[in-house]
Amino acid sequence: MVTKKIVCCILAFTGVFVVFAQKKKETNYLIYHDWINNAESFYFLESNYDSAAYYYKKAFSNFDFVFVKDCIIAAELAAANKKKEDFLFFTTRGFERGWRLEDMTKLAYTGGSRFVPVNVFNSLLTDKSLHDYLAKEYPLRRKKYLASIEVSLREKLVDMFMEDELNKNVHMKQGEKFEDRYMKHAKVVQKNNLRLDSIVKKVGFPGEKLTGIENDHLMEELGCKGKDPLWQYDHYYYKYADSLNIDRKMFSLDEDEYTCKILYVLLIHASCSYWKYQSVFPKNIATGNIHPRDVAFLLDFMINDGPAAVRRKHTAIKKYLGCSIDTNAKRNYTSGLDVVDAPEEVFYDVNQYRKKWHIVPIEVDIAKRKYELEAGVQLFFGFFNHL
Repeated sequence: MVTKKIVCCILAFTGVFVVFAQKKKETNYLIYHDWINNAESFYFLESNYDSAAYYYKKAFSNFDFVFVKDCIIAAELAAANKKKEDFLFFTTRGFERGWRLEDMTKLAYTGGSRFVPVNVFNSLLTDKSLHDYLAKEYPLRRKKYLASIEVSLREKLVDMFMEDELNKNVHMKQGEKFEDRYMKHAKVVQKNNLRLDSIVKKVGFPGEKLTGIENDHLMEELGCKGKDPLWQYDHYYYKYADSLNIDRKMFSLDEDEYTCKILYVLLIHASCSYWKYQSVFPKNIATGNIHPRDVAFLLDFMINDGPAAVRRKHTAIKKYLGCSIDTNAKRNYTSGLDVVDAPEEVFYDVNQYRKKWHIVPIEVDIAKRKYELEAGVQLFFGFFNHL
């Protein structure tokens, strides 16, 4: 009887896939983000799974490229509500955007800054028929994902990332002033900025839509053995660890962030990237080349770590997105505001700016973080795992 239910579930799911595969796809990602925001608002503010699932399925069915972090969150909620058909759909869509079958055993929030290998999907994956189906589908979906990546473009990003990391600390000396070390590294940053400017002008932001999400062996999978940063360190640069002042972790790509980390390393090392690219962000969000929360991260980072004049300007007019919520679900990391007890006008200012960039109200993120802590799952992804 159980096997029959699984078979019916898989057939129903396959029917859904065929229907959306035949439809003309949407291309305006402002619509996509609004649908995802509706899903999160319904679930985390109203505990309404059915309405949330409706918008998740609408977004994933009507757009070809989807952001893997949205698929993961949707799959986690489907698993929590024991919705097998939805779980299959969300999971396989995630596979098509770089989520790996083995990664499903690594999503558990511990309440700190690290995640431990615990299978939060255990209640579903112990079902052999369902697990076997995913195991069969995974290589097919992975092949589709790898085919979507612009290999030559990713190679360029990897080269820029390696040059940045290899030169970041090479001039660091005991007692050397930060300003002096910064100026030495700044020459490399400036060179990479010009290369990145050229890429953005030609194809848009080279984020996960074009270059995939991080994986320590992705370049090898793409047929470029020897190009993965970690491989380069393990087979060559480890010999110069002392002279270059580098270590292995600098080249390991944090596979639990589900974003194009190498791009954001380059962007945050040029601390005013938000200011520089703010005029082209709207177009790139609309085309799916960059996620609104990644833009938010760049703004938050600039306010927190950019030049003092920039920090004063933006905090004075409250134009921060506040996407860096710390683990107690109360404090806005960037501005230091206690958002739970903040005056109503602060919520209003933050949410108006979030609305402009198609990001959920901050109340949704607070509820989302609370759910994450209570359920022991990971719901925030992106650079530093807080987007």
